[in-house]
Amino acid sequence: MNSLVILFSRAKRYILGKQYSMDNSEAFSMLEGAVRRAVKMQVVHDKDKFDHPACAYQNDRLRTLAMVARESGNERNFEFRTLKPRMFGAGGFNSQHSKTWIIDGEIYVDGSANLTGQSTRNFESILVTRERTVLVAAAAALDEAWQAAEEVPYDTRLTLPEHVDTRSKSRSASKAR
Repeated sequence: MNSLVILFSRAKRYILGKQYSMDNSEAFSMLEGAVRRAVKMQVVHDKDKFDHPACAYQNDRLRTLAMVARESGNERNFEFRTLKPRMFGAGGFNSQHSKTWIIDGEIYVDGSANLTGQSTRNFESILVTRERTVLVAAAAALDEAWQAAEEVPYDTRLTLPEHVDTRSKSRSASKAR
């Protein structure tokens, strides 16, 4: 995860990504910096994980990223889509499960880590390469997913519901009893 955060902070032209689950504060901080620097960003996220986030702060992070893009005049640079793949005869449990990033067309990052805080505590695998044939194939796969994905309108990203910590409220209520 640390390698990816560093790469986000160094991006100059664009960041392309396919991500299953996402809410890591440090990674989003670097993505916000990239948007401020007018780095173009296209992200394909799993539709089910977007519609029903398992990550508590995902909506907050995505909304903030959209606000930073708008405030810095770089709204057009932050494109976001969701994907629920339709595979041959597959049922309803298929997902966009990739964790793939391309930075400036020069660096390909792939691995098992979601863009979450938990990934910094798990044993994860990560591949970082500049191998041209890998980059070309990865860019084609990412473009295919991008074309199949559904755009999330900018206003929707700006109005994502805020995280409400229900656990602390229930703990407070049980202490009061």
